[in-house]
Amino acid sequence: MPDGIPTTDVLSPALRVPPEILAEIFGHFNSDSFPRMDGPHSPILLGLVCRYWRDVALSTPTLWSSLLISSPTSTRRLRELLLLWLERSTNAPLSFKFKSKGKGSPDLVLLDTLLSHRCRWLHASITVPLHDFALISAGVSDSSLPLLKSLEMHPSFAPDGNETVRPLRDGSAPQLTRLVLGEKLIVSTILDGVPWAQLTHLRGHCLYIYEVHDLFSMAPRLVYCNVYMMEDRGERHSPQPGSIVMPHLRALSLRTHRYADQDWFCPVLCPTLALPALELLRIACFPFGATELEHLRNFLDRSACHLKELQLPNLSTGSVRDEARKTLGKLADTIVFGARGHHLDKI
Repeated sequence: MPDGIPTTDVLSPALRVPPEILAEIFGHFNSDSFPRMDGPHSPILLGLVCRYWRDVALSTPTLWSSLLISSPTSTRRLRELLLLWLERSTNAPLSFKFKSKGKGSPDLVLLDTLLSHRCRWLHASITVPLHDFALISAGVSDSSLPLLKSLEMHPSFAPDGNETVRPLRDGSAPQLTRLVLGEKLIVSTILDGVPWAQLTHLRGHCLYIYEVHDLFSMAPRLVYCNVYMMEDRGERHSPQPGSIVMPHLRALSLRTHRYADQDWFCPVLCPTLALPALELLRIACFPFGATELEHLRNFLDRSACHLKELQLPNLSTGSVRDEARKTLGKLADTIVFGARGHHLDKI
């Protein structure tokens, strides 16, 4: 019988569960990756059931180690909750989503509080003005983020002019392998602030053709890549000549950004690019006709990959699907035409 429970002839079922099992159950209390600290899904509610549940909840650090910091609640109230969560999570690795309200916001007080625990960061999703990303590694020594595996950078505003920032310093995040680039982030603004060579998972919410090629050149260890594409515009340019080989890239998703024109597909799969390890390819753009199919076939032949699945969700009519099967020949059996979810969507 768990300690601290009064002895009675008949115990409530809630009191008969051993603490280690109850703690495991509590771990599934909220399915959100970053649950709110207040409201109906807060773990605080578990402690209101009975003293036993409260004791178990307070002695389960992982219950308090995932959180969302974004609310109409006052900054003072939110900081009180944040400090409470940080205390109750003790030394557990932290996974959080932080959303700042904008320039000059007092929310930076909250970010400073999180930064004081950066040695515990495991998964961090941060929305702040671009220049504030420099605070992540400002004034700290190497390996200041020893546990960080995943970083999501979502600038709250588009960059001004040639603004650049260095969110990470050399060696500050030795375990970082996953990076998410928000819709308003331009790759050139963080070129010197990310350990590109160690990344294996990349998601881009809005990337130009030349940015994809630059990323492939800088991140040769990528295994999974999921990108929403834009065509190059204005002074932005296609990549310089030269071979780009991605020896580890197994899954690639390229989809049209909602504001894009439709001329990005052939340029992004350029003649100098080869993906020999590719197993899954998803292409979602329209129109996608004979020219694009021929280009795709040549690209796959050149890569000499052993493709297992080719997702072409935008090919809706029977005639176009027949043309795809005919053009792609031996790869016809790998084609999936309908919309289909994949773990790439979670990258």
